[in-house]
Amino acid sequence: MEIVGILAVLLQAGAPVDEATIQNAINQFGTENIFKHKIHSMQRIKRYGITGITFNTQFDRRVFKVYKDVTDEMLKRMEAIENG
Repeated sequence: MEIVGILAVLLQAGAPVDEATIQNAINQFGTENIFKHKIHSMQRIKRYGITGITFNTQFDRRVFKVYKDVTDEMLKRMEAIENG
């Protein structure tokens, strides 16, 4: 089994506990094993459970850009593993 990387999720910007957790992960696993992109806590994602997924506003597009960036990084990491 191969690990693609560690993805930080549900972070709050500037939260000391979140920052300490990320730093501990870097110290233990190395910067190269932590995804550059992170998924912060976003109210818009919670709303999708009620409203359904939409692409109507700039906020919707911002959420999907975050997930696209993570997906692109994951695919690059997988390609690097496969190609050695």
